[in-house]
Amino acid sequence: MNRLIVSLLIMLLLLLIACSENATLTGEPGTGSETTNGIAALVVDENGAPVVSARVFIRPKDFLEDTSGVGVDREPDAYSDTSGKFFLDSVAKGEYVIEILSGDDSAALVECTKEDIDTLNIGEIKVTPVASFSGNIDRQNIPPQVNIYVQVYGLDRIQRVGPQGEFRFEGMPPGDYKLRMLSNDTSLGITDSAMVKVGPADTLNVGTFLMPFEFWRDTLVVRKLLDTNGLDSVPVIAVTVAHMGRIVELNLTNRNIKTIPPNIGRLRLFVLRLGKNNIDTIPFELGFMHSLSALFLDSNNINILPLSFFNLGRLERLDLTGNNLITFPPELGRLGMLKVLTLRDNDMQFIPESIEHLINLKALDLSFNNLNGLPGLILKITGLDVLNVNNNKICSMPIEIENWINTFSMDKNWKNTQVCPAN
Repeated sequence: MNRLIVSLLIMLLLLLIACSENATLTGEPGTGSETTNGIAALVVDENGAPVVSARVFIRPKDFLEDTSGVGVDREPDAYSDTSGKFFLDSVAKGEYVIEILSGDDSAALVECTKEDIDTLNIGEIKVTPVASFSGNIDRQNIPPQVNIYVQVYGLDRIQRVGPQGEFRFEGMPPGDYKLRMLSNDTSLGITDSAMVKVGPADTLNVGTFLMPFEFWRDTLVVRKLLDTNGLDSVPVIAVTVAHMGRIVELNLTNRNIKTIPPNIGRLRLFVLRLGKNNIDTIPFELGFMHSLSALFLDSNNINILPLSFFNLGRLERLDLTGNNLITFPPELGRLGMLKVLTLRDNDMQFIPESIEHLINLKALDLSFNNLNGLPGLILKITGLDVLNVNNNKICSMPIEIENWINTFSMDKNWKNTQVCPAN
């Protein structure tokens, strides 16, 4: 009889131990029991000690929190128990992201694939110090009433960007993230970022992003320019180059362009090609294109440039060959980034002293004009590789300027090309 009682006690003890082991993989500490078709893991800190009451979240890898989730507290899908274990019950086959938060300062991120098996045991997951990253959405030309959001793939995390386009994600587990940018104006499109990688305790700035609907708006500007000049049948894609959601180059060379609409100033081009056309007037708004690095206006009928033109402080190459320019105003010196300036075949009679500020010039073409001299301050431009002053009226000048020309001139017989009156 005593043996029977002892045997029953041993069986009861073994049953209690088994139930206790199952309880360590429950959704909440000390409640429920492990069921099948789930995901199990053990959470430890950097010293290998079990982490108790860590919050566990699981989402499909392609999950994106909708805009109603801004500012909403998240409810965990499970907690780790007193031994650091957790169990996520009834997880279907698929790819998932598991986010684990230990307090406010430690976290882990795990990607896993659940197959058709009873339980996927991930094993040990170590939490490390949380990271943060910030960035910016370029809001230029985007009305303030348009809300822009940044979502994180695989997590129920979303931010509404600030009035200057700023956003910041705090308390992020170290890992690789893909972001999606969208707005409450659903007709304007969305864009996905490249992968953002953050390590433990990192604080990163991931840069500035451009919304794709800016390309849509850019196309409207180009479309109007084409239509205004009778080019209705020319597709925008045939004359543009796009990069990161914006049109960055516009090539309208030899398209019989006569009129440039003022809204061209909305574009953020790097390169604008308007050579071999019939343009006689440059709109004031072209001076708003502060991102321009190369501008080609050769072979037109331009005789004056608006003062706003000299706000193009990033210009590195400017070609005004074959126009009707007589001179430049003193504001020429504000184009201090110029490396190549081509003024060939105009009616230039003199160059302003402010040319001294073009210290980055590598090539200067003043040929086939009506110049009878050069300003003394031009001597400050010492980095030239190429200079052309052929076919002007430069018949006599100070010796130091003549020596300066000889130093850089591509044609050592430049004197013989000058149109000088007979002695």
